[in-house]
Amino acid sequence: MTPEFREFLTQSITGVGMVDGVEIRHPSLKTSVFMTPVYPGFTDSEGNFYEYVPFAVNRSSKQGDLKQEFKFTIQDINEIVAVYVDQIPIDTELRPNVILRTFLYRDGGVIADIADGPYVLEAENITFTSQGCTFTATAQQTNYSGTGLIYTGSRFPTLKAYMQ
Repeated sequence: MTPEFREFLTQSITGVGMVDGVEIRHPSLKTSVFMTPVYPGFTDSEGNFYEYVPFAVNRSSKQGDLKQEFKFTIQDINEIVAVYVDQIPIDTELRPNVILRTFLYRDGGVIADIADGPYVLEAENITFTSQGCTFTATAQQTNYSGTGLIYTGSRFPTLKAYMQ
């Protein structure tokens, strides 16, 4: 074993994993919903308790186009989630906000710092089935409109030196 590899093994942190924590907000809800797929749940550094709800998060397969898209699958609509779903009116135009955080999970159930996120997303295409609920969540578009000014030589004469 090389000395570099031996040093790497002796200094590496053991028992570290990643765990997702999801916060769901909506103006119709009295409080935010905090969920995690880790049983029995955990409390983060801000004092929010993430309750155990079986779900999965699939990140977008495209990583180079700056589009943040996540697919969420809540495996069963249990007593926890169903109570909150009933509080949101069916005819509302407002979409729920989804905030995804990934925490470091250490041995003994200790939650450390945030490893990734928070991603502030908006839920779309919500589908309920007998097995649960699926939806996609994307970040709000911010750069879809221009400034309205076209830089031309007649409008900005100092640009003529850079035009060919």
